[in-house]
Amino acid sequence: MANPNNQITIPNEKDPTKPLLAINISSQYNIKLNSTNYLSWKLQFHAMLIGYNLHGYVDGSHLALVETAMINNQVSPNLAYTTWICQDKLIFSAIVGSLTHSIIPLIQCTTTSQEAWTILANTYTKPTRGYIKQIKDQLKRKPLDNEDLIEKILDGLDDDYRPLIDAINGRDIMISFDELHEKLITKELMLNQS
Repeated sequence: MANPNNQITIPNEKDPTKPLLAINISSQYNIKLNSTNYLSWKLQFHAMLIGYNLHGYVDGSHLALVETAMINNQVSPNLAYTTWICQDKLIFSAIVGSLTHSIIPLIQCTTTSQEAWTILANTYTKPTRGYIKQIKDQLKRKPLDNEDLIEKILDGLDDDYRPLIDAINGRDIMISFDELHEKLITKELMLNQS
């Protein structure tokens, strides 16, 4: 049964007092996770989980239960587990539905929504060496205008060049790259002679 909030209530045959919630993520949210928008995606998705009181499935506070229970010294199916696994799979399905196709392989071996959530968080919130290298490579290929290039060069100079740096930064008109190059060569010659 659907309600106006795009939340679908599914009767729970195993425990009718605890209906399951399915979220129609595609009609409710327009941000699909890609390699550059994790924080926006997380904000949107986590708010939805909190709103439906389902966040415990992804943050680990609503732990998975055991499949069976001992009732009158007999092993019986645990109805609470069945409810938990059904709800978790609905959340997992919503997570998958909110990912771009290129992101889905990251979580294809996971079995719970918490595992998927953790892998996505670890992938996109902690800058890995590979990710940092990728950003540096992109910056290297990005054409810099003269002002940015000159600032980058000045930032890389040590204290021996401090008087030159101060003189250049004190100018009203930005120095040209050719003029900076000439001044750096002159300063280097002076440093080598002394």
